[in-house]
Amino acid sequence: MQTSEVIRRALGGNKFEAMVNPKDFVTRGHDLQFKFPKSRKNKSNMIKIELNGNDLFDVTFYNMNMRKFQFDKIETFGDIGIEQLKQLFEDRTGYATNL
Repeated sequence: MQTSEVIRRALGGNKFEAMVNPKDFVTRGHDLQFKFPKSRKNKSNMIKIELNGNDLFDVTFYNMNMRKFQFDKIETFGDIGIEQLKQLFEDRTGYATNL
């Protein structure tokens, strides 16, 4: 199983996709990046979750503005465990990832 699929399942899999409506998934084998609707809690609308050398994940939230072709880094978190990804996403965006 690829790292991107492990990340997707850790976030909640199909339930996550139904609740958050993520779009434009991109992966390079060791990471997962996708866009999601901008939340009121955080100005981010894109996330990149990347496996680092410690077998943990680096998570970066971005605000992507395609009209201005801007990618502003909002927050970065390092050395996040797989079991913490879902909670981090919920805490930073305000989105529930399951019913």
